[in-house]
Amino acid sequence: MNYASALAYLRSIDLTMVRYERSHFDSFVKDRGLSLKVPFVHLAGSNGKGSTASFLYRAYLAAGYKAALFSKPFLYEEKEMISYLGQDIGDEEFASYVEAMKGDFQRYGLSAFEALVAVAYAYFNDVKPDIAIIETGMGGKLDATNIATDIPLLSIVTSVSFEHTRFLGDSISSIASHKAGIIKNDVPFLMGQVPLEASKVLEREARKKNSPAKIVSNVENLSYLSPYLHFDYGPYRDLLIPSMASYLALDAAMAIEAILMLRLSFPVGEAAIRKGLMDGVLPCRMESHPPFIFDGAHNPEAARALAVSLSAALRKKPLLVFASFKDKNAKAELDILAPVFEEIYLTTFDHKRAMVRDDFVSRGCLYPFDDDLSSLVSRLLARWRDRRIVFAGSLAFASYARRFFVLGREK
Repeated sequence: MNYASALAYLRSIDLTMVRYERSHFDSFVKDRGLSLKVPFVHLAGSNGKGSTASFLYRAYLAAGYKAALFSKPFLYEEKEMISYLGQDIGDEEFASYVEAMKGDFQRYGLSAFEALVAVAYAYFNDVKPDIAIIETGMGGKLDATNIATDIPLLSIVTSVSFEHTRFLGDSISSIASHKAGIIKNDVPFLMGQVPLEASKVLEREARKKNSPAKIVSNVENLSYLSPYLHFDYGPYRDLLIPSMASYLALDAAMAIEAILMLRLSFPVGEAAIRKGLMDGVLPCRMESHPPFIFDGAHNPEAARALAVSLSAALRKKPLLVFASFKDKNAKAELDILAPVFEEIYLTTFDHKRAMVRDDFVSRGCLYPFDDDLSSLVSRLLARWRDRRIVFAGSLAFASYARRFFVLGREK
């Protein structure tokens, strides 16, 4: 099996938004004895967990630790989810792990995400990092990254908001209950600034598990002076993030607080923290390539954070090109975003779950629709020479637009 055939196989068993349960994976874990045998931090959350994980990962690398990262989703290829020493797993290594376990993946009927967790854990066990940062895919309680016998150094829930309600439930408390599934007995727990309904669930689970809990503090003196966010957190003054996305400051604070909580086992100096913040900004988090901005906002909470950041960073109202998945609450997101944009346009993109014109109309999203993204953007550029164009609504769409307009390729 080569890299291309490994990708083709994984994509053939992609069950994203189709199946969300543990029976297949638990049988695989039990019979294979799968576990993560290295020290790790476990993160869940509706928003912010990817950036928090990235800041943590980069800070530990800057401090000289052999660090690893498992994150989801990927922008372009699945191997991006598995990183060690700042590099994605190699093509040949990736293919060899898939090939070695493919028979069991088929025998147990694993999904692509479950298979990728198995690949990542096997790879990390082989390379033996000092510390691994593990991000859940969805929820926490039923997530494949959450193996009952694996005990993290620290559990983190960055945020709780309405998402994936078909699988996680239609209330904040139900969604929080899924996130709380990563809290383990006697393991410290760090919580972001979540709604009261969610905090009650998370704190109750932490007490039940005798898990010492801490809530991240507010950042202070937050401002944007191009090209950096400036802010203070804890003992650190004038921290810098090379981004206009003000919401990243709280994600950075989560990472810093996690580092402080683990400082006795994994000390990290201020210089490494600062470098981690400089190196840890992920693509499509208000990523700026004038006149374009790419952002992965994909639920109401993220849309609200994007709106606040744009209002603070831009003098003139930008234009929004928006595409989303069928399972998302696009109407709620657009209602939040509308006041900060001069004009809004809807589109679609090459993905089996992408909304098309009729999906938007049926949900009351009545902005102009154009399924030809290139033509739409060309018209906007010709008409609005002094405005930024923001691509948002889905990380998959933002990365799709980024690939086309920045990288110059469609595939």
